[in-house]
Amino acid sequence: MQALERLHPGYGIAIVRIMAGIVLLQAGYAKWTGPGIAGITGFYGNVGIPAPGVMAPLLMTFEVVGGILLIIGLFTRFVGAAMIVEFLVAGLAVSLPSQMGWNAARLDFLLAACGALFLFAGSGPLSADSLLLGRRGRAAAVGAPSF
Repeated sequence: MQALERLHPGYGIAIVRIMAGIVLLQAGYAKWTGPGIAGITGFYGNVGIPAPGVMAPLLMTFEVVGGILLIIGLFTRFVGAAMIVEFLVAGLAVSLPSQMGWNAARLDFLLAACGALFLFAGSGPLSADSLLLGRRGRAAAVGAPSF
């Protein structure tokens, strides 16, 4: 048990970051290669998302680029902040009101929570953020932000 206590919690953050990046990248890619801008714009218009012609390509691009950024661990806090907004709106305005309710919204809320983790905790080790900021291998001090 002591061996587990010595593990740096940042490695758990890195695992969640990489997996969330894969999920985000796949979701954006599926939108681009499936329904495309026209299909997603139409869907957003039907569910009441404002300015669907602007929001569709913006969010589709964010999901692909944001997913890649999470996988490599670059600008993780910014991507996390955007995830909170995107997935709270998706969960509250689109998924919860749908016929599937909570079953449709739970992934949105989980991804919003992942965004909060990245915003508050940073990217963890094994990330471009930590390499660029010279924090590789350094344990986070209590109260000090780490990337």
